[in-house]
Amino acid sequence: MCPAPNARRRGQSAGLRYRGRVDSEPDSIFSRTLLPTTSAVVATIAVNAFSALAVVAGLPQITAELGDVALLSWVITGFLVSATVATMVAGQVIDSLGVRTTFRLTMLFAFVGSAVSATATSMEALVVFRCVQGVGAGFAFSVATTAIGLAYPERLRSRALAAASVTWGVMALGAPTIAALFVATTGWRGIFLAILPIVVVATVLGWRRLPDRQTSTAPRVSFEATGALILGAFTVVSLLGLSTISALSVVAVGVAAVLAVAYWVYAGGAVRPVLALKYLAHHPIGTINVASGLAFGAALGIDAYLPVFVRGGLGYSSVLAAFSVAFLTLGWTAASLVMTKVLDRFSETGMAVVGYSLLIPVFVVGLTVYDTNTPIALVLSMAFVLGAGVGTQSMSLLNLLYRVSETAEVGRASSAHQYLRSLFQTYAAALVGAIMLAVVRVRLGSLEGVQQLLAGDEGVRDSATQQAIASAFRLGHSVPLLFAVIGLTLAIRLHRRLGAPQRRLAPEAEHL
Repeated sequence: MCPAPNARRRGQSAGLRYRGRVDSEPDSIFSRTLLPTTSAVVATIAVNAFSALAVVAGLPQITAELGDVALLSWVITGFLVSATVATMVAGQVIDSLGVRTTFRLTMLFAFVGSAVSATATSMEALVVFRCVQGVGAGFAFSVATTAIGLAYPERLRSRALAAASVTWGVMALGAPTIAALFVATTGWRGIFLAILPIVVVATVLGWRRLPDRQTSTAPRVSFEATGALILGAFTVVSLLGLSTISALSVVAVGVAAVLAVAYWVYAGGAVRPVLALKYLAHHPIGTINVASGLAFGAALGIDAYLPVFVRGGLGYSSVLAAFSVAFLTLGWTAASLVMTKVLDRFSETGMAVVGYSLLIPVFVVGLTVYDTNTPIALVLSMAFVLGAGVGTQSMSLLNLLYRVSETAEVGRASSAHQYLRSLFQTYAAALVGAIMLAVVRVRLGSLEGVQQLLAGDEGVRDSATQQAIASAFRLGHSVPLLFAVIGLTLAIRLHRRLGAPQRRLAPEAEHL
């Protein structure tokens, strides 16, 4: 059952809450009152977007220079697993220290992680440095989403989320453009250096403008150390089990299952667990978070390897490969803008089902059609539709999450939401990467030809290598398809339980 809407939803806190102060309700996210917060949120999202999109765009050249193709997926999954662990504790940190202080720590990790990544001389070192960068990314998204939940009145939250999505859309064009420029001139290291001024700008904008602690008596941060260790161990061990296809994977997955049960038992009896079970598995918040996480993970997990497919499987240039990641984000942005109007008339749960209905056909096409002769227009169009699907369900379910969460728990609810999104994205990226590497090894016997092909060595651009990469990417779509089918089932369940058009039937919503 949904908790009854509290005073916040009935209008007492329709304005901003800064240290207990309530202002009159603004009429726009760009109003004089909200503009500083909007600028800071947008800048925070820009740091995350550039880090994700630009680096993925540079993967072919990174692999070509540093070698060790077997670690290619870990440049992505290492970043994601550290981000996932960071989001695990972000809720308690934000609810204790406040958004503003947490933001300052976030920017420190983002700056240091980006700076040292630019100095990497081996794939192993880059993976480690990306893990540092991932800590900042994990906190950044939690900071931004919590700020939106706290600082904006309910009717403006969809607009604030749309502004965040538009930022991703702008970066979808800008980040690959900058990445392609560096790839063609100074090299991939410039991609990480280009992140630094963005971090500086974001730090200046958000230093004093994001919400502080809600009350001066809010407790200082205190972690449930035991729970954090169990859940952190589960996250890392489960990822290790899914990142390769071997006998060791079975053992790791078994250990992860034991750790999951251990955390379930521990969290059930803890007074203030690092992530409460209500945010992970109970209806409706747990169902909302899992349904959103599955879609997010499925879409971004496969899109992370799109540049490798465009470059190695289809044989296009590094520049086009860099630009290919933009199309998912453009679809996401377009859908988010549409949803700012649609959610005023239709239920969040119904639109979440629509979003999943867009995802599944894209994964079916990828699994059955893609090969070395697939028209690039089809590939990029499918990426756009994929973005539209995940944008539709993401906007819908995040709005629903804000609406059913109490004010005092927005940080923890948002953190759990982001933890599951990061966790499923990490799982999807790891599984897709493991499948792709296994397929290439089986078909070619080694990964050496892949590295040379990505480097642009025309002497090894044989059809067998390209076909192996294309087949690997095609089979990789089986993972996001499975995620999407499970997620659609959960979205349908949510719609059946909470499917009334809540925004037009607000009084009735109190009885959900």
